[in-house]
Amino acid sequence: MPLRSLLLTATLALVAAAPASAAPLPVSAPTAVDLAAPTVVFTAGPAGGRVAAGARATFAFGADEPATFACRLDAAPYVPCVPPWSTAPLKPGNHTISVRATDAAGHIGKPTRSTVTARRGR
Repeated sequence: MPLRSLLLTATLALVAAAPASAAPLPVSAPTAVDLAAPTVVFTAGPAGGRVAAGARATFAFGADEPATFACRLDAAPYVPCVPPWSTAPLKPGNHTISVRATDAAGHIGKPTRSTVTARRGR
């Protein structure tokens, strides 16, 4: 399992306006360092991975840590999104939905993908 964060303790010497004979006061504080990008998990999507042609497909998703999201349909550019996210009306055929997350440290996770088929008729 990859290391997601690291707890470091830094010791700093705090020197205030004091007489030259005063010794610095050491101060230590634990600091968490985020080392990993977030992972997106789909929690809901179209039943059976299918919708009618011309319909929108809606997907719910989340991440394993607080994050913002970017979504895309097929090869379109990523756009900011929030769950649940709906596609534009789908043309007939197979489509790929990609979602990636960015955490507070600026790490961008690998895209998580789901597919949906837009079918004509029944």
